[in-house]
Amino acid sequence: MKTFVKIIVILFLFNSGLFSQTKKLDSLIKAFNSTTVDTAKIIFALEINEIAQINKPIDTFGLKFLRLAYTDTKHLGNTKLRYRLVSKSANTYYRNNMFEECIKYNQEALLIATALKNVHSTTETLILMGHSYGGLRKHNLSEKYLLQALELAKKSKNLKQQARIYNGLGGQYHNIGNYENSMKYFYESLGIYESLKDTGQIVTLFKNLSMAYESIKDLEKGRQLLFKALQLAFVQKDSTTIGDIYGSIGANYQTGLIMDSALVYNNKQVSFYSKQNNNDNLAMAYGNLGIIYKSKKDFINCKKYYQKALAIFKETKSYRLITISNLNIAELYTLTKNYKEALQVYDEVIRETLASSEKDILIAAHQGKYETYLGLSDYKNALSEYILYKTIDDSVRNGKNISKMMRLENKFELGKKEKENEILKVQNKIKQAEVAISREKEKSTKLTLYWSLVVLVIIMILTAVTFRSLRQNKIQNKVIKDQNLMVETKNKDIIDSINYAKRIQEAILPAKELKYKLFPNAFVLFEPKDIVSGDFYWFTEKNNKKIISAIDCTGHGVPGAFMSLIGNTFLHEAVNEKGITNPGLILNELRNNVITSLKQTDVTDSTKDGMDMALLSFDSINNTVEFAGANNPLWLIRKGECIEYKGDKRPIGYFRGKGMPFTNTTIELINGDALYIFTDGFADQFGGEKGKKLKYKQLKDSLLSIQKMTMPEQEQFLIKTFKSWKGDLEQVDDVLIIGIKI
Repeated sequence: MKTFVKIIVILFLFNSGLFSQTKKLDSLIKAFNSTTVDTAKIIFALEINEIAQINKPIDTFGLKFLRLAYTDTKHLGNTKLRYRLVSKSANTYYRNNMFEECIKYNQEALLIATALKNVHSTTETLILMGHSYGGLRKHNLSEKYLLQALELAKKSKNLKQQARIYNGLGGQYHNIGNYENSMKYFYESLGIYESLKDTGQIVTLFKNLSMAYESIKDLEKGRQLLFKALQLAFVQKDSTTIGDIYGSIGANYQTGLIMDSALVYNNKQVSFYSKQNNNDNLAMAYGNLGIIYKSKKDFINCKKYYQKALAIFKETKSYRLITISNLNIAELYTLTKNYKEALQVYDEVIRETLASSEKDILIAAHQGKYETYLGLSDYKNALSEYILYKTIDDSVRNGKNISKMMRLENKFELGKKEKENEILKVQNKIKQAEVAISREKEKSTKLTLYWSLVVLVIIMILTAVTFRSLRQNKIQNKVIKDQNLMVETKNKDIIDSINYAKRIQEAILPAKELKYKLFPNAFVLFEPKDIVSGDFYWFTEKNNKKIISAIDCTGHGVPGAFMSLIGNTFLHEAVNEKGITNPGLILNELRNNVITSLKQTDVTDSTKDGMDMALLSFDSINNTVEFAGANNPLWLIRKGECIEYKGDKRPIGYFRGKGMPFTNTTIELINGDALYIFTDGFADQFGGEKGKKLKYKQLKDSLLSIQKMTMPEQEQFLIKTFKSWKGDLEQVDDVLIIGIKI
C-alpha cells in the first residue's frame, strides 16, 4: 500500500508544473531504473514514450523503455495496464515503419482486448493490424483485418472508426489495382466525414479520390478534387497538408505532361517539407522533381533527386516507395541506354511485387522491360513483355471498370440527395401543418374581402349612374382635358423618378476606371432594355483575387433594377466585408441572403424572385481562375476551340427547397485564353429575316470568328451584330456580355 501511495505522489509531482520537460524526462528515467514495481515500471515507460514522441523527430528513444517494461512485466496481473503497454508499443513501432514488430505486439493487444470484451479497443487493434500488413505489402491480410474491424465498428455504430476503415480499404484496393472497390470505399468514407463535418478528413478523401480518378486517366477530375482539397487546407491553415497537396497537384501535371506547372508545385512542396523535417513526403517531392528533370532531359539532376528519394525511403523502411523509386531509376537507365542495369532493376522490382499483387507497379515494370528490350532490338523478349504488360493493364483499366467507377460517383451524389429528401419530407410535414392553420385564418379574411368587394361594386355602379345623369358635353371636355393633364404630369413624374433611379444604379455599378485597372484587356457590353436594368455587372479586388460577375435579375426595368440593388449589396457584403473569394461560396452566401431578405418559401409569390449569374475569381499569382454559375455558364476560347463550363441548374434564390452548394471549378490559364460570361438577353433577341431568336450557337460562332480582334473591337462587332439582327423589332431583354483576354 505504501508503494502504491509513493507511485501516486511521484506521478503527481511529474504532472505538476514544477519540472521542465527535460527535467521531467530525466526524473522519469531514474524512477524507471530504480523501481521494482511492475505497475510503476509500465506507467513510467508510457510517460517516457509520450515525452520522447513530442520532443524527438522519431520516437525510437521511447521504444527502448517500452521494450524493457514489456520484458520485465510479463507476469503482470493488471490486464488493462498490460493492454496499454502493448498497444502503445505497437503504435510506436508503426509510426517508425517497423511493421513486423508492430504486428508482434498488436497480436497480444488483440488477445487482451478480445478477452476484456472491449469492442472499441478490439476494433482499433484490428485497424492497426490491417495497416501494418499493408505496410508490408501483404494486402490480402490487410483486407482481412480491416473487414473484421469494419464489422465491429458497424455493430457499435462508431462512425469515426467506420470512416477510417473505409479509407484504409480504399487505399489497399488502389494498391492492388482494384480501382472500382477503391473508389467505392473512398466515397463511403467521404460521406461519413461530410456528415461529421470533419474538414481535415474531407481534405484527405479528396486527395485519395483524385488518386483514383488519375488511375483511370481522368486527370482533370483528379485535379479539380486536389484544388478543392487545397482550398480547404488553406482555410484550416494546415501547412503539412498544403505541402502534400502541392506535391499531388505537381504529380497530376506531370502525368498530363504540363511540366512547367508541375515544377512550380513540386518546388512549393519541397520548400514546405524542407522546413518541417517531413522525411517521407520530402522524399516523394524529390522523386517528383526527378521526373520533371527527366522530361527536360536533364538526366544528371534527375538521377540526383531519384537517389535522394531512395535513400530516405530506405531509411524510413517505406517498402512500396522504395520499389517505386527503383522503377524510376530503372526507367532512367533505359533512357540513358544502360540496358543491362535497367533489366536487373526491373527484375528485382517484379520479384518484390509479385507477392504483393500491386498491379500498378507490375504494369510499369513490364512496360519498362518491353521498352528496354526494344532498345536492345530484342524483339522476341519485347513482345513477351508487351503481352504481360497489356494483359495486366487491360484487367484494371477496361471500359466496364471505368463506367462502374462513374456509377459509384453518381451513387454517392444520389445518396446525398436522398438524405436531403428525407429532411425535406419532415420539413414539408411541418409546412403542411402551418399551411392548414393559415388557411383557417384566410377563410375569415377572404369572407371580409368578399363583402368589401360587393360593397365596392355597388358604390361603383351608383357612381356610374350618377355620372351618366350629370354628363354634359362642356363638363365632359373639361374632365377629359384635366385627366390628360394629370396623366402627362404623372408620366413626367414617373419618367423623372426612373431617370433618377438610373443615376443611382449607374453610381452603384463599378467605375470604368476600376475595370481598366483590374481587367485592362477586357470589355463590358451593357445594353439595358429600359431606362434601368435588371442585368448588372460587378467587379472588385480582394485578398489578391480579381473578381468579376455578370448577373441577370428576375425581370427588367424597375422590378429588375430593385433586384439588382439587392444583388449588388449582397455581393459587396460577401466579398468586400466578409472576405469570401471562392465563387461557389459567394453564390451560396448570396442565395441564403436572398431567401432570407425576401422571406422566400414554397408558399410565397416571392419564390420566383432571384438571380442567374456567372462569377469568376482570378488568381494572378498561380495564373488560375475559379468559376461558379447559377444557371449561367463560362465560355473559354482557347486555340480556336470553345470550352463550356456549365453553371449549376438552380438560381440565386429559393428553388424547390434545394440547398445544395454551388460547384466551384478551378481552371489553369494560358496566354491567349479568352473568357466570356453573359446573360440571356443577346441570345434571346428576336430578329433576322424570319423574326426568330438569335440563339447561343450564333453568339458562340460570332465569338470564335473575332478572336484576332482587340477586346474593344470585339465589343463594337457584337453591338453591330445585335442591332443588325434586332432591326426594327423591340429589344426583348437587357443585354450584358463580359469578355476578358489573358
